[in-house]
Amino acid sequence: MGHDHQTRRDGVWFLLRTCVICCALLVFNSAFVVAFVEGLAQQYPVLDQVGFIRQSVLIGGPLFLLGVEWFLYDQLAQRIRT
Repeated sequence: MGHDHQTRRDGVWFLLRTCVICCALLVFNSAFVVAFVEGLAQQYPVLDQVGFIRQSVLIGGPLFLLGVEWFLYDQLAQRIRT
């Protein structure tokens, strides 16, 4: 009513776009985390000896980066709107 710029949601298309973007970001994040862990494993062989640390980083790293990316996107969108 009193807003000049109203957010529009396209229902299923909005959800589909969001899923596609999240999947693409997870693919890129996974590649980045794998390269990062491989580089660390060369310097610190203990990462290969303790498998659960490596697996935790390989699984949690891309998800953490996805959260950071969405936070930064929200901050940028908010600054552009104001």
